[in-house]
Amino acid sequence: MPYSSDALGNHEGILEDCDLILSINSQHHEGLYWRGSALFKCRKYQGLTSIECLKQAAESLERAITIGGAKKQACAEVLKRVKSEVKRQKKSEKNVYAKMFG
Repeated sequence: MPYSSDALGNHEGILEDCDLILSINSQHHEGLYWRGSALFKCRKYQGLTSIECLKQAAESLERAITIGGAKKQACAEVLKRVKSEVKRQKKSEKNVYAKMFG
């Protein structure tokens, strides 16, 4: 299932493929890696909010790291970026609510 780094921007197609693979083998290391990476880049999938996509991306990447495999280091790198983005979004939300309710 190797994809290019962005698979021509077809993140939803990647997610559909990964969901199918993971429905057959929930421990498929590369499926978890590509699912996490696509959720990080896509940020909208099947009605999920951006923060929900990021949380699911983190879960997939953490599972892939636990399982191990050829993409373990790549998973760790993407997971670091996902966690950084979650913090950034939470801070942004906090600032918005502070301005609203001031």
